Amino acid sequence: MYRCVCVYDRHLPDVELTLLSMLKPRVTTLPGHIQSVYVQNICKLYGRVLSKAESCQDGDLVERCSHQVSQHLALFVHSADLEVQERVS
Repeated sequence: MYRCVCVYDRHLPDVELTLLSMLKPRVTTLPGHIQSVYVQNICKLYGRVLSKAESCQDGDLVERCSHQVSQHLALFVHSADLEVQERVS
């Protein structure tokens, strides 16, 4: 039995590091329902990083994270699970 873990970013010491760690390709081997929650949490953390970068006026952080997220989320587009494909699109 699999358990989904939802990320609460206010409890993370380094949201950017967590986001980048979640973008590792090994996640695509997880079952579809886990991947869909994973993708949702990646999007939440990405939004949090963008908010932080905006408040600090850090364009480099936005560019770096945006590049990583767009590059690695493409792996989920080819998931066999339609919900994963929908969330990543």
